[in-house]
Amino acid sequence: MDSIPSEAVCYPAKLAHGHIMALVEKGLHFIFYPSVVYENRQYDGADNHFNCPVVSGYPEVIKNNTDELRLRRIYYKHPFVNLDDPEKAAATLTASLAEFAIPKREIRAALAAAAEEQQRFRADLRHKGEEALAYIEARGLKGIVLCGRPYHADPEVNHGITNLITGEGMAVLTEDSIAHLGDARRPLRVRDQWSYHSRLYNAAAFTVGRENLELIQLTSFGCGLDAVTSDQVAEILQQGNKIYTTIKIDEGDNLGAARIRIRSLRVTMEEKAKQGQKTLPAAIAPYQTPLFTEEMKVKHTIIAPQMSPIHFNLLETAMRASGYQLVILGEVDKDAVEEGLKYVHNDACYPCILTTGQLMQALKSGHYDLDNVSVMMTQTGGQCRATNYISFIRKALKDARME
Repeated sequence: MDSIPSEAVCYPAKLAHGHIMALVEKGLHFIFYPSVVYENRQYDGADNHFNCPVVSGYPEVIKNNTDELRLRRIYYKHPFVNLDDPEKAAATLTASLAEFAIPKREIRAALAAAAEEQQRFRADLRHKGEEALAYIEARGLKGIVLCGRPYHADPEVNHGITNLITGEGMAVLTEDSIAHLGDARRPLRVRDQWSYHSRLYNAAAFTVGRENLELIQLTSFGCGLDAVTSDQVAEILQQGNKIYTTIKIDEGDNLGAARIRIRSLRVTMEEKAKQGQKTLPAAIAPYQTPLFTEEMKVKHTIIAPQMSPIHFNLLETAMRASGYQLVILGEVDKDAVEEGLKYVHNDACYPCILTTGQLMQALKSGHYDLDNVSVMMTQTGGQCRATNYISFIRKALKDARME
């Protein structure tokens, strides 16, 4: 606990400190903990294949906050590795482990063998998923697709939630055992850029098409990425008349509330079956994005949030000189914050609440013709949820019937 820099970080990140300290206490002198920014690309339609920014950046956090690594003179290696590019990964590992004099051809061969084994592992998982589906179908059982990240499979992280589900007489399937059977119909409203979440969206789409399945998403307290994913998963399920359930995980292992949620979900599933309510798989459709046309350049006022009081005023002047009717909104006030809180997920970061609040406040003010107004917002293109500010704004517009 004494090396954790922030109590707000997710539970799996806190556990990483314990894992490192366990290795230190064993008297090891070399620890290898690479920063993996890119996972394997699994879906061609996905926007990117990043790892979670906390996961990929945490080796740096450990380096800067675990004094024992320095005090005990432990050799700590944390190179940045791209798992989607075997040749670059081989070069990085060869350079990073140069003192061990491992030939690059051996590292390249090891990576190839590992990739082959990972494919076999995924094939085994998918086979088991299909086997489980056939099992519940044959016996008339209900199943729960329990979605999360790889670390949610750890019984210490999930606190045995799988046992609560099976205790209610329902089967458990992981999202990566059935995601290959689903089609999320991209593009989605969100920027689909994290590998684990791409699987999650496909699993949700598959669940929609099955009368005997519902989905539970495991998330971590304070997870900014799940502020993006949970809303999107809920939208996919709701399009098909499915129930969205999320259970937040931290170090607390009192599962009373989780047990009630799971029991309530089972009862609701039974009631839906009695009433003959059906899922609606045909209702799922790719997200339609309005396009800004040449004609709109003349007719539309474009509004953008105020994010930097000096620089954004220069942007307004430059855009107007280029023929766009751009308006940078004024300073943020308390009402804009309150407006943002109405529409934005409460795990999203404060700047997202501010920017969305400014835009919604302006659009609801009556100062703009809603048939001739557009909204402009930047994207970062990186791992952070900031890439998804646009998706938060699109959700707010839809909720306010301004999509």
